[in-house]
Amino acid sequence: AYTNTNKLHYQRTALALLGSTVWMAPRSVLCIGLGTGSFQKAVRTLWPMSEQLIVEIDPLVVQVAKEFFGFKPDVFDDVLVDDGRTVIKRYSNTYDLIFVDAFDTSGPARTLQTVEAARLLREHLTPEEHGEWSTPPSRGGSYPGKVRPAGVAMMNVWGPNTDKLYPQVERAWVETFAEFESVIVHPDPRVCDNRIFVGRGVPKALKDADVEKP
Repeated sequence: AYTNTNKLHYQRTALALLGSTVWMAPRSVLCIGLGTGSFQKAVRTLWPMSEQLIVEIDPLVVQVAKEFFGFKPDVFDDVLVDDGRTVIKRYSNTYDLIFVDAFDTSGPARTLQTVEAARLLREHLTPEEHGEWSTPPSRGGSYPGKVRPAGVAMMNVWGPNTDKLYPQVERAWVETFAEFESVIVHPDPRVCDNRIFVGRGVPKALKDADVEKP
């Protein structure tokens, strides 16, 4: 069962990852799955000017987050009641940060854990950019160099002790992203068996294939 203790460990890990993986303040953020709104509130606290699209399939979840967990969207937040997979197939917008935390009463949203879904997420990430950046980094000090890193995708999943399909889900991300990390939320899976995937960039083999196309 997914208890409050599970949620606490997951939230702490997710928030720590924001500081270590997002090197510059994201201009745009896509969140698929609202939950209690803790991740979205953290994004707003860290980066007050970031535009945030929040997609949640269940209107009751949105209502509960607002009434009982202090989730208060502001002018930079757009809350859309829709299916996350449908949204990323429908729109072509790109984002500096994508976070997927989509579960239902039976477990993970499988439609967002396929190879095709991983590729769709990658296609919606902003590419690496070169130029002079006035946007301050997420942490103090000046950003080294004149390259804005490519966008990063993160996804909350059940670990291998809980989900028998975990190897396939992980393989989908390994094959899709140039950089991939599976972060263990808690060292004891009996306490919390969640993991957070972090992915960034296009694998070199796919880049070479694009170059070779006539």
